[in-house]
Amino acid sequence: IAMLVSFPGTICLYQGEELGQTETELAYDELTDPPALRFWPEIRGRDGCRTPMVWQADAPNAGFSTGRPWLPVKPEQAARAVDRQEGRPDSVLAAYRATIAFRKARAALRWGDIAFLDLPEPILAFRRSHQGDLLTCVFNLSPEARQIEVTGTARMVGPSRATLDGHALSLPPNGFAWLEGTGIALTLA
Repeated sequence: IAMLVSFPGTICLYQGEELGQTETELAYDELTDPPALRFWPEIRGRDGCRTPMVWQADAPNAGFSTGRPWLPVKPEQAARAVDRQEGRPDSVLAAYRATIAFRKARAALRWGDIAFLDLPEPILAFRRSHQGDLLTCVFNLSPEARQIEVTGTARMVGPSRATLDGHALSLPPNGFAWLEGTGIALTLA
């Protein structure tokens, strides 16, 4: 979500993504998707990612409906229901809410121009700017921690997943940071 909200353009979320929902395993007799029904089991179709939204883990159909939904709600889905994540700052839902709120609050992320920085893989970095709002967006696209040397005056903002100690930006595996300040330059350490 951090990378998605950092790029220009309209963001689009798939229902349940904000809860960390995964593909639901469905039996053949639970399917409704025509390609899945016709080409089973080679093609499992779209139904596994079109199951009902889960609101209340212990409610019938996880709070989606009191009637029978078009696809079943499995216990693995219900375990990630909104009510199980509500009020938990470490939840996937809280991370999505904070990240989307950060985008809404920053003109650079909503309307800004983009300029990519030249850094070696696995680091992706770019600047977003709009009418004086300037953000440097940094992403570690690796399953290993990375260190970035930051020159200039920088501070982390938003719900970043990194640490900035002086001029050392530490990105955990798949970590990210939004930086603001003046004269920011980045070098892979």
